[in-house]
Amino acid sequence: QEQCGLSTDEDDRHHQLSLFQFMIFNCFNGENFNAILDVIEKWIIRYFLALVWYLLVGIIEEAITMSIENLYKFK
Repeated sequence: QEQCGLSTDEDDRHHQLSLFQFMIFNCFNGENFNAILDVIEKWIIRYFLALVWYLLVGIIEEAITMSIENLYKFK
């Protein structure tokens, strides 16, 4: 796999950009960018699912404790 580096057809553009910009441009170009996006997407999805699960469990637990408390109140 090609690392973030100079390629001959990019050389002209390199002179107009700062080295930092050029590195970012090259690293976030094409496949590397897609790979980074995939990783970010996976983590966002995981975090979102974890959050949803946490909220659902919390709501269910709350409902159960409420109903148990209500049952004890009626007795």
